[in-house]
Amino acid sequence: MPFNLYKRLILFLFLTVCLLPIYIPAFLISRLTISKLIMLYTKKVWSLLVLKIVGIKLKISGQRQKCLVYVSNHVSWIDILVLNALLDIVFVSKNEVKSWPGLGILAILAKTIFIERRSLGALQQKNLLERSLNKGQSLCFFPEGTSTDGLDVKPFKSSLFSICFPKGNQDFLERSIQPITLKYTSPLEEEAGFYSFWNEDDTIFKNIKKIIKNSKSGSVEIIFHEPLFLKNFKSRKDLSLACFNLIREKLIL
Repeated sequence: MPFNLYKRLILFLFLTVCLLPIYIPAFLISRLTISKLIMLYTKKVWSLLVLKIVGIKLKISGQRQKCLVYVSNHVSWIDILVLNALLDIVFVSKNEVKSWPGLGILAILAKTIFIERRSLGALQQKNLLERSLNKGQSLCFFPEGTSTDGLDVKPFKSSLFSICFPKGNQDFLERSIQPITLKYTSPLEEEAGFYSFWNEDDTIFKNIKKIIKNSKSGSVEIIFHEPLFLKNFKSRKDLSLACFNLIREKLIL
C-alpha cells in the first residue's frame, strides 16, 4: 500500500474515532438545541479536516444565505464534505447509499433523508421532507440525480423541487432557495475530471482510493448564487430550470 494512501487512511480513522464520542451522544438526544449545535460543529470540523487530509483546498465565491433549500451540481462524494463544511443542512440522498459499507453509517449519523428515486417514492416521501423543513431544518439535494464528470451539468429532475411548493402553506413562498455551483480543479492536468465519480465501471471505493493516493492538491470553488424567492416562480419546473441555468452558467465559464 503506497505510503500516501496509508498515512491518509490512518489520519482519517484517527480523526473519526476522536470525534465520534462527541457526536454520537448528541445524535442520540438530537432534539435538544445544544445537541444540534454539537452535531453541526462536529460535522463542520470533521468535514474540513477530511478535506485537508484528502488534499483539497476550498475557494468560496458569493455569499452564503440562510435558505429553505440548497441545490448543487453533483460531481463526487467530496461534494458532501464541501457542503457540510459550510452549511447547516441535511442531505436528501438515493436510498441505496444507506447500504454502502461504512459510508452508509456515516450518512445515517448525518441524518440524511433517503428516498427512492426510481419510483414514486420521491413523491410519496414528500411529507417527510416537508416535516423536516417545517422544523426549520434546511435541506440540500442534487437535482441531476447522479454524479457527472464535473465539466458540465445534466438537466435537472424537477420532482424534488415540489417540496418548495407545499399545498396550503403560503409561508413557504416567502422563503428562498440558493443554487450552488461546485467547480473542481484537478491536481492532474491530463485528467480534468479527476475528482468525479460517474464512470459506471468505477466503484465508490476505487474512486476514494484513487483520490487519497494522489500526492498533489486540487481545489474546489464553491459559488453561492443569489437566492431565488419561491414566490417568483409558478411551478417546480420553472424553479428547477432557473437553478439549472444559474449553476451551469458558472460551471462552463
